Amino acid sequence: MPIEIIEATNNFTARGSRILVAKCSCGKLFTISEFKLNRGRVTSCGCLIKTPTYVSWANMLYRCYTPTCPQYAGYGGRGIRVCAQWRGRNGFKQFLKDMGERPDGRTLDRVYVNGNYTPNNCQWSTPKEQMRNRRNNKLDSVDVVSIRASNLSRKQLAAKYKVNVSTIQRVIVGTRWG
Repeated sequence: MPIEIIEATNNFTARGSRILVAKCSCGKLFTISEFKLNRGRVTSCGCLIKTPTYVSWANMLYRCYTPTCPQYAGYGGRGIRVCAQWRGRNGFKQFLKDMGERPDGRTLDRVYVNGNYTPNNCQWSTPKEQMRNRRNNKLDSVDVVSIRASNLSRKQLAAKYKVNVSTIQRVIVGTRWG
């Protein structure tokens, strides 16, 4: 657990919340208000805030639940949510357990772009992989395999998949979709 409560002090915040002495998973002792702890607003002494994994987790929540976030319309504004176990007091701990540390050069990605942030729908992806996994992409990896194995003409494939013939050509020769 990222935070272990060591003791409750006799001190209170200006708003009347008890001040607690806590120990972070990194070993550092620090103080925290009981209110912030109970609301799940603090998950460490601050050491986790600097990790790429923590930043990905925090940004995921920000996009989905903060209407003032510039990306909110594409996430929370269209109903994308974060699973309950990744929110609240132990949210980051569970996220880290489910996803592991973020590998270098990768960011958080949803497998199904219209699905929620859940353990079964999230992965660490490269920028190239994320570019393929966008709402405006008309082809997915299954379509690419089918196109490359097809005996239909490029024109027929373009009509079938509702894309340009040039897109089909790029898929077949491998200049699009690797």
